Amino acid sequence: MLKEKTKYSTIFALIGAVIGILLLLWGSFGFGQKEEKEVSSADEIEAYSAYLEEQAVRLCESVRGVSNVTVALTLEGSFEQVYAADRSTTAGGNTYEYVKLGNGSSAQLCAVSVMAPKVSGIGVTCRGGNNESVRAELTSLLSAAFGVGTNKIYITEAE
Repeated sequence: MLKEKTKYSTIFALIGAVIGILLLLWGSFGFGQKEEKEVSSADEIEAYSAYLEEQAVRLCESVRGVSNVTVALTLEGSFEQVYAADRSTTAGGNTYEYVKLGNGSSAQLCAVSVMAPKVSGIGVTCRGGNNESVRAELTSLLSAAFGVGTNKIYITEAE
């Protein structure tokens, strides 16, 4: 009876080992993993710009006397990774060294966040854009909402 238990234990151990090896091979060849679709930086910026323009249109249309709004935004730069850095003070001043995770060739910089491109200019056409008080209201609203100087915002009457 003891010999049979040992025989069955050995068989189960072998079956378990074979299954384990098959699972390791399955994972190492990437079977069952979804391929991630790469999105180019240009696509990301275009989508972000469209999102901001839609937000600007909604803001403008919420102002009394404004309708038929079209907005064009100019973005400065692109998405940028922000990395963690250690600061050390030396006799010559402050120096910064990026924080790395891992050792040797597998070391990677520690990303903290992603900075979106800044809005550098806004153009608006709308009904009511020829009214000076509406233009002033929209200019102040867009300047506050997007952090753009009033000299970088242009509003005109739509046809």
